[in-house]
Amino acid sequence: MQTSGRSYESARSIEQDLTFNALKKEMDLHNLELGESQMKTLHLIGNDDLYTNLALLLSDQCPFTTKVAVFEENDPLIFQDRREMTGSILTQLDDVLTYVDQYNKTHAQVGAKYREDKKDYPPEAIREALLNCIVHRDYSFSGSNIINIYANHIEFISIGSLLPGLSMES
Repeated sequence: MQTSGRSYESARSIEQDLTFNALKKEMDLHNLELGESQMKTLHLIGNDDLYTNLALLLSDQCPFTTKVAVFEENDPLIFQDRREMTGSILTQLDDVLTYVDQYNKTHAQVGAKYREDKKDYPPEAIREALLNCIVHRDYSFSGSNIINIYANHIEFISIGSLLPGLSMES
């Protein structure tokens, strides 16, 4: 794909029997139309009038999943809970954010006049890490995004490699 200049998302989807209930719901929320014209503009429909892999990712039939595991303290061998989120990547985004928020503890600090509630992790940071995990993964590989929740940290893991020209040392 890299040498041809094409991306996975712009290639024709093998699966063409797609529905877009989650995408339609999201578009309606923002008062945006979702017709054939918009789907072409968004590159969900290619020049051949067939769905692209981007459409597949946003469809209700998206084959990729996100797995979330909650571990006992910091032991990766003892599961406290685990879930696998399916469906459109938009649905997965909402479902993962809701699920992770259950384990993002709220602590209160009481002052002389007011009480201030704070989460272990800012919800904006969790959302940004999850979005990066979803957006920057390499969907040409099968597998799931992984979110591991430990007592003192959260890991966001997505499949892929560094862009050409980048290394872990740079």
